[in-house]
Amino acid sequence: VQLKPFVREYLQHLKARHIRMCIVTASEYAHVEAALKRLRVRHYFDFILTCSDVGYGKDNPIIFQCAAEKWGVTFQEVIVFEDALHAVKTAKAAGFFTVGVYDDSAKEDTAEIKRIADMYTYNFNETDNNVLTPTQVAELEERGWHRYKAWAYARPAQGEAKVYHQAKQGE
Repeated sequence: VQLKPFVREYLQHLKARHIRMCIVTASEYAHVEAALKRLRVRHYFDFILTCSDVGYGKDNPIIFQCAAEKWGVTFQEVIVFEDALHAVKTAKAAGFFTVGVYDDSAKEDTAEIKRIADMYTYNFNETDNNVLTPTQVAELEERGWHRYKAWAYARPAQGEAKVYHQAKQGE
């Protein structure tokens, strides 16, 4: 399994901006760790948090809340990038800012994810206006998100480049 197109460049872009990252995943820790090392991207991430670690799946907001707690922030400071409809619904219902991410495995859910999510992206190409490029960062800053601090890709071992982005508000 490979990373989605442009994910490596996106990680590099975030790292260059000193944005902290983690993995939040339903996959087993050992599988994710091995995949990240094989793909040579493990060094981008502060930690890996699995559903097994917290005892709940992504149909419960606890996994997202635990990631925020590990960084010492609240859910209001987190943006969740997700391609699974149930996880988008969960994060949105819990008050997280959400960005839906296109994935072939969930293409039948695309319209519903677009409806629920605050934003939607088809890929992580920095030139795509549907991803958080510097222009979109500026748009979010206008909404009050002033300092971006952390992102997390979930389950890259399965080719699902999900990102959880935490943005510090009011600084």
